[in-house]
Amino acid sequence: MKYCSNCHLGVQDDIQSCPLCHKVLDVMPDEEENRYAGLDHSMGTYPDARLRHRRIRFILRVILLIFILAAVAAAFVNHYVTPNVRWAWIAVAALVYIYFFLWFWVRNDTPVIGKVGLMLVVTMVLLLIIDHFTGAHGWALRYAVPGLILLGDGIIFLFMIISKDAWYSYLLTLFLFAVCSIVVVIAYLVLGRENITLPMICLGVSILYLLATYILRPREFGREFRRRFHV
Repeated sequence: MKYCSNCHLGVQDDIQSCPLCHKVLDVMPDEEENRYAGLDHSMGTYPDARLRHRRIRFILRVILLIFILAAVAAAFVNHYVTPNVRWAWIAVAALVYIYFFLWFWVRNDTPVIGKVGLMLVVTMVLLLIIDHFTGAHGWALRYAVPGLILLGDGIIFLFMIISKDAWYSYLLTLFLFAVCSIVVVIAYLVLGRENITLPMICLGVSILYLLATYILRPREFGREFRRRFHV
C-alpha cells in the first residue's frame, strides 16, 4: 500500500501523488502495512476512487463487444436473407447511437443541458440515416429534425427559467440549435424540397431566441460568447 507521509494517509488507489496535498506517495513497507492493518485503520485510508470507473469501463467494453457481434450478425442476415432491403445499416446506426448514448451519459462530466443538446443532434443524424435507407422520402428533414430543434429550444427555455442566475450558460446549446436550423434550411434549398414552412419556423424561433437574450442581457451574452469562442 502507498501512503502520504505529509497527511499520514494510506492510499489504496493506484496513483502516484496524494489526492489531498499532491505530495509524491511513498511505498509502505510490508511490516508497516501489517502493523497498519492491525491498528484498525487508525491512520485513515483514502479509498480506491477509480474502482467504480474501472468497473464502468469494463461493462462498456462488454456492451461494445455485444453490439459489434450484433452488428455483424445483422449484416450477415441482411445480406443472405433480405438483400433487397438494406435494413442492417439502420440496425448498426441504432447500435452506435445506443452505445454513444450510454458512454456519453455515464463517463462524460458535461452539464445536463449539454448532454441533452448533443443527444438531440445525434438523434437528428440517426433519423436522417433511417430516412435515407428506407427510401429517402424526406420525412426526417421535413418533420422529424425541425421538431427536435423546436423541442431543444423549448428545453433550453425551461432550463433558463429554472436557473435564472446562470441562464447564460445555456447559450452555447441554443447557438447549436440555431446552426442546425440554418443547415436544415440550406439542405431544403439545395435539394429543392417543397413545404419549407416548418424549417423556417425553427430558424425563426432559434434566431429570435438568440436576439432576445442579446437584447435583454447584452453584457452577459457578450461575456459568455467571448468565453466560449475566445473572441
